[in-house]
Amino acid sequence: MYVSPKGHHTRKVSLHLILVIPFALQIFAAVGLTGWVSLRNGQKAVNELADRLRLESGDRIASHLDCYLAVPQQINQANADAIELGLLDLRDLRTTGRFFWKQMQIFDVGYINFASPQEEFIGVERLDNGNLLINETTRSNTAIMSVYETDGQGNRSRLQSTEMVNEPVQLEAWYAEAAKARHPVWSKIYQWDDKPILSISSSYPIYEGTRLVGVIGVDLILSQIGTFLHDFKLSPASQTFILERDGLLVASSDLEKPFKLVKGEAQRLKATESSQPLVQATSQYLNQHLSLLNRDLSQITTRQQFQFDLNGTRQFVQVTPWSDRSGLDWLIVVVVPESDFMEVINANTRTTILLCLASLAIATLIGMMTSRLLVKQILHMIEAAEALSQGNWQQMVSEPQSHELALLAKAFNRMAGHLQTSFTQLEHNAHHDALTGLLNPTAFKVRLEEAIARYDYQAVTGNAQLASDQPLYQPPYQQGQQTGRQAGYPTGSLMGSKGSSKGGSDIAESCQFAVLFLDLDYFKLVNDSLGHLAGDQLLIAVTKRLINCTRTYDLLARFGGDEFMILLNPITTSADAAQVAERILQELQYPFTVDGNEVFISTSIGIALSNSGAENPEAYLRNADIAMYHAKAKGKAGYEIFNAQMHTEAVKRLQLETDLRWALERQELEVYYQPILDVPTQKIAGFEALLRWHHPTLGMVSPVEFIPIAEDTGLIITLGWWALRQACQQMKIWQQQYESCQTMVINVNLSCKQFLQSDLLEQIDCILSETDLQPQYLKLEITESLFMSHTEATRFKLRRLRNHGVNLSIDDFGTGYSSLSYLQRFPINTLKIDRSFITHLGTGGENSAIVEAIMVLAHKLGISVVAEGVETVEQLDYLQAIGCEQAQGYLFSCPVAAHKIAELLSSESVHSSIQARSLHRLSSEHCDRR
Repeated sequence: MYVSPKGHHTRKVSLHLILVIPFALQIFAAVGLTGWVSLRNGQKAVNELADRLRLESGDRIASHLDCYLAVPQQINQANADAIELGLLDLRDLRTTGRFFWKQMQIFDVGYINFASPQEEFIGVERLDNGNLLINETTRSNTAIMSVYETDGQGNRSRLQSTEMVNEPVQLEAWYAEAAKARHPVWSKIYQWDDKPILSISSSYPIYEGTRLVGVIGVDLILSQIGTFLHDFKLSPASQTFILERDGLLVASSDLEKPFKLVKGEAQRLKATESSQPLVQATSQYLNQHLSLLNRDLSQITTRQQFQFDLNGTRQFVQVTPWSDRSGLDWLIVVVVPESDFMEVINANTRTTILLCLASLAIATLIGMMTSRLLVKQILHMIEAAEALSQGNWQQMVSEPQSHELALLAKAFNRMAGHLQTSFTQLEHNAHHDALTGLLNPTAFKVRLEEAIARYDYQAVTGNAQLASDQPLYQPPYQQGQQTGRQAGYPTGSLMGSKGSSKGGSDIAESCQFAVLFLDLDYFKLVNDSLGHLAGDQLLIAVTKRLINCTRTYDLLARFGGDEFMILLNPITTSADAAQVAERILQELQYPFTVDGNEVFISTSIGIALSNSGAENPEAYLRNADIAMYHAKAKGKAGYEIFNAQMHTEAVKRLQLETDLRWALERQELEVYYQPILDVPTQKIAGFEALLRWHHPTLGMVSPVEFIPIAEDTGLIITLGWWALRQACQQMKIWQQQYESCQTMVINVNLSCKQFLQSDLLEQIDCILSETDLQPQYLKLEITESLFMSHTEATRFKLRRLRNHGVNLSIDDFGTGYSSLSYLQRFPINTLKIDRSFITHLGTGGENSAIVEAIMVLAHKLGISVVAEGVETVEQLDYLQAIGCEQAQGYLFSCPVAAHKIAELLSSESVHSSIQARSLHRLSSEHCDRR
């Protein structure tokens, strides 16, 4: 009892009540709040789950449609390519039928067929039991269709039946629509003649020039889409269906037939007429909702979500528009009833409330029994918590006799252990790359700073060890824990065995070090072709090999993307760093296996030595980066050691980049033209447009210097379009001024970055329109590397360019990723043999076999050949002897300004020898040979 100064007695409140009563009240309040929050969160969870399910299901269905409906188009494209290459003769119906039969063995489609304007027809049909029939109508009897059974090789084994042809094949939707459109299209959904089956046909018209040869088509059975929707059931009462824009039903997840039979004919159903109440009600609601907005189904262009009530239950609806480039335009509708979620949510809510009430009763009872013991334990925990706050991770709380308090003490001790582990792991994660386990840039710079300090200290004192008041940085995660470099990765040493590197104690006492900056060559190609997951696997595999190439005490770090850093510390001479670089280059030349694919890559390495003059980590990294770019510039798969000249060149390159950004505006750029000679007649056949830069202070800057800068910075896109416009405009002027230019072609280089622009075709059309140059007088030169990625998109763009009349040429053929396959798959007009193959022609026969092989291959494929770099008469004679069509080089002329070409054209004689002499004079007078 406490006595106040005035003599009044003040009763102390029992700690038992202070602990138990507020605790009980808090539990009671928590129960009520938990129940309310549970109900509210349950509804929110339903909404979020419904939204997620609708989004995911809409995307998965759209993805399935993309894949499923792409199969007929791929079959048609393959057949069209086979026809174009002469592998399939449509006049031979028997062989064509067997060819279609083999395709039906591979692809799960309903029908593959071909029909000609002469009413010839050949098709392969899949029966319900999986057997294949060949249907044929010959030109001699177009009114009768013969149906043949087939054997296991696709041969006709027996005539099953003959059928009367109801109408000419030209009137059927799949044929007529493709013939009218003159490009691949989807037909309208239609019923098969002999069965109540709805299908849709992908049709592809075949032309020889402008003459229609016929139409090939592939049928898909719509019931297969319904089967997918049925198997993709989201929840017990959900529905998924697909509509056309006019409201007609395409397929639904309940396998309802999207048609009804009227006198044996299939009549399409509107979704509002569906026998399924949920499908019908959803369609009616959509129409009503859109009508209030003065819209209809045809005006839905983006994914939309709705909710409506049906029989007192909310229905979550999502409408996703889906279309393809061949004309299909459908709506994917996903309906999920709220009742599918609420039963589980309500049950969980009731369980939560019951558990909270039970907890209230138990907690009150335990609180009353343990309040006295708890005070003492609280004091112990306060002391332990204070110790933890001061970093004493070994602090433990003793366990009392009470079971509950013992559990509390154990929980506290576990918490302390988890905190120690968590902080250790956080420290580790803060200094390591998540993918490879190597050091990250921040940690690497800290360790590099240590090496710099040790090197500077040795330079001043002559002692390799830092003073005692200069401790080395030691991250906490290294104390008793393996780093990512050590955990699970094999390590190796280039310079001898582990712990005994070259030089023995000399290295141990040395403070010299080297920083290696590695950038993987062609890594982006792997990412673009195989995907980022495969790219990550490749990075992990590269990491393991890098570890094998270094000593256990060297430091490796990943700087993001495909860049790595290595700190070789210590080394004795620069030869040690070079030896490591050579070992890395050797190890990375062996192939990697990624997702079953054999991948070849290399690396370019820049080396900055401790005596390079840098003063801080950023300077060392910058120097190593500069050296790495020099290695790339020399052809990749090599290494360079940084020197002061490299930094000077980097500063010069930066200034050139800045000047180049102003070059167009200041009118410093000019297009030069190099004549291309027709070898048999020795007349000019055209010109190649080449960009030149007249720098105000540096004079003429070589394209070898500024074109790579333009490529790296993206300026090549602006420069490329400007050069193309100038070249087309100049060619049009020459055509108007000189009769001899009427058939000449202007060749313009097209960079990969230009080609990958989405508006490529529009840009070219705009330039041709502005300059009034016909497309057949333009030839675009493209490098081989473009064909190694984006294959389908590349082929599509090239075909559109060819169809538009623009000529296409492969530049520097034979120096890049030469592949015979793309010569057939891509619409190429011309191959330009690289000058490196032409240089030694006529001087001992070097490269002759390669040039002749390229010539034979090109001519077999109907591709003309241009030889670059022709400089001697002997080379020209040899090229003429093996049938080379065109040539260009310093023998005739180097690239010159437009007015010099005009001088040549104005004095041009009809006689080829006079023109050749004019070219030679032009070459000798004006060529700067750059």
